Amino acid sequence: MKKVKVFFGILSMVFCMNFSLLTVNAEDTGKSEELYIGSAQIDPRGAYLQKGISRISKVGDGLVRASGSTDAHRTTTVSVYVRLERKVGGDWEVYASWGAQKTGTSITTYKDFKVPKGYYYRVSCSHYAGPDVSGSYTNGILID
Repeated sequence: MKKVKVFFGILSMVFCMNFSLLTVNAEDTGKSEELYIGSAQIDPRGAYLQKGISRISKVGDGLVRASGSTDAHRTTTVSVYVRLERKVGGDWEVYASWGAQKTGTSITTYKDFKVPKGYYYRVSCSHYAGPDVSGSYTNGILID
């Protein structure tokens, strides 16, 4: 994990990233869940990577859905590495992780997890399109 953080830290100096956060409450959607979305997008000067999105949502009692997607400006190898993280003692620890890759202009992957209650969870992703890379993450949600 430390190698990924160092690698990402070096690359984040090369690419300009903007992070935004959107919270959709149940009153806005008419659904009984809250959806938290984090996204990161490099500036249009990126030759391949257009944007990357991380998502986490409550989908049931102690059940969360973690997902990530990557979009490219042109056909290339696109991939996303998704990490479901849990906050323990003030630090975010990886609870589960997986990745997906294909040739094309976009990729999306998701998984549902039954998680222990009483913790905050978030999703962070690494997004790859050709030689370009970026990252995104959600805010934490309490599963109680």
